[in-house]
Amino acid sequence: MFSRTLLALPLAALSLVLLLPCAHAQTVYVNGKKVNLKTLAKGGATYVEIAPLVRAMGGQIRYDKATGRFYVTTGGKGGSGAATTPAATTTTTASAGTAQLAGDQGQFGEVYSIGKESPFYFRLTGAEYRVDRLRFGDTVVYPERDKKLLVLRFTIQNPQKREATLRWDSLSFTAVDSANVNHEYAELLGDERNSGQLDISLKPAQRVSAYTVIKVPANVSVPKLMVLPRDGSPVLRYDLRGKVKAVPAPFADPKDQTGAAALPLVTVPMGDYYPCCDFDVALEKAEYSTQAIREETLEEGERFLVLTVRVKNQSPQENTYRWDTFEPELRTTDGERLEYNEHLLLATSNREADLTLHPGEEVRVRYFYRIPEGATAKSFSLRNARYDGRTLVFELP
Repeated sequence: MFSRTLLALPLAALSLVLLLPCAHAQTVYVNGKKVNLKTLAKGGATYVEIAPLVRAMGGQIRYDKATGRFYVTTGGKGGSGAATTPAATTTTTASAGTAQLAGDQGQFGEVYSIGKESPFYFRLTGAEYRVDRLRFGDTVVYPERDKKLLVLRFTIQNPQKREATLRWDSLSFTAVDSANVNHEYAELLGDERNSGQLDISLKPAQRVSAYTVIKVPANVSVPKLMVLPRDGSPVLRYDLRGKVKAVPAPFADPKDQTGAAALPLVTVPMGDYYPCCDFDVALEKAEYSTQAIREETLEEGERFLVLTVRVKNQSPQENTYRWDTFEPELRTTDGERLEYNEHLLLATSNREADLTLHPGEEVRVRYFYRIPEGATAKSFSLRNARYDGRTLVFELP
C-alpha cells in the first residue's frame, strides 16, 4: 500500500549518505547496512521512498484513513519489523515498536499495541460460539435459553520496562450483533493455564494466554468486535464475519447457514451427557413397570414409566440436586403432557433424592410418571429451572 509513498527526510537523522538530486534507485546505508532505495530530487529537496526505508530500519508503517496520518514505529537496528509473538505463558524479550498501533481494523493473529498510559501487546487468536458454560475460577458463566456465549481467546504481553497489572478491568470488549445492538463482556478475564481469573502482575516481556466471554442473543450473528483500552486511547476493531467457530451440534439451528444460531429447545439421544447450565445430564434408560412405587398404585390398564437419569455436577462448588432443580416434562405420542408428581427418587431405593454433589460428582436418580391406558410416551425433557437454561428433549424408544 505504501511502496510509492515519498517523504522528504533529514539525511543525518536517518544515517543516509550519497543521495543524488535525480530520480532513480540509489544505494544508501541505513545504520551501516547497504540498502537500495528509490530517491527523487524535486524543487531543491531530495525525497526517499518511505515504506522500504522504515522496513530497512526494522520498523513498521501504517496509514490511518480516518485521520490521514502515517504511523511509524521503529524496532532498533537491523530488525525485520515483524511483530514478535513469544511462546504462551513464558517470559521473553519484547522489542519496542514490534506491534502495530490500535485504531484501525484488527486481524486475527496480528499483534497490536493497545493503550497509551500503560500499554499492552494484544493478539486475538480465536473466537467461538458456545452454549455450555465457561469457568473463571470460582465463577461460572452460563447462557440462558435465549442466549449463547461468544468466547474470545487472545494473548497479552507487557512491552513496558516495568511490571504491569493485568486484571478484568485492564481492557474491555464490546460485541455488535447483526441487529446493530451492543453487548458488553462479562467483566472477567480467564487464565488459559488453569481456568482461573487473571489478576496478576506481568513482568517486562511476559506474555499470557487469556480468554473472556460475552453473552449474545441465541438467534443472531456477531459480525463486529471492539477491544477498548481503559485510558480512552484508540479502539481496536475486528470483523468477525466467517471467523467465529460455529455453534456445535446438536445445539445449532440447522436452518441457519451462518452457524451462529442456537436452538432454545434441543432434541438429543439417550445415553450421552449434555450440558444444562451447572449440570451435565443424560437419560440412561426408560422402562415401563406395573409394580407399585412408594404409596402409589395403578388403576386397571395403567402403568408407570420410570426414567433413570445420570447427573454430574459441573460447577466448582458443591451443588444440590432435588425434585425442583430441573423442570421435567413427559409427552405422549398424542401430544398430551403428563403431570409431574414432584417426586425424585434415588437410583435403587424408593426414598426421595435430595442430594449434595461435590464438584465433578455423578449420581443416578429416577423420575416416574403414571401412563394412562392406551397412551405411549414419546419424549422426556429437562430444563434447568435455576438458570432458565435450554430444554433438552430426549426421544424415547
